[in-house]
Amino acid sequence: MPIYDKIARTAGEMREAARHQARTTPALAEVALIYSQDSRWSVEHERHSRDYDPIAVINDRYLPFAAAGIRVDVVPPDADRSAYRLIIAPDLTLLDTAPA
Repeated sequence: MPIYDKIARTAGEMREAARHQARTTPALAEVALIYSQDSRWSVEHERHSRDYDPIAVINDRYLPFAAAGIRVDVVPPDADRSAYRLIIAPDLTLLDTAPA
């Protein structure tokens, strides 16, 4: 079957790539964009206006960095953010508090 040959070839290429990537470390991003599904749900149900688009807001914050070649990590609200120089939190409306 032709599709299985393609799948087998792709798997082999991925194994070869993994062998080369095993000795590498990804560059750390200096910018974090906080994304919370709970906050998105909140905004979806109580929009600022009829035309408000929370995904467009996230893209508006993310795309200028991507266009400039600046890596952005998309992280949950409880992620360790100490290594980032800039943290963006569009529409972050809900946060869990740590137990005292």
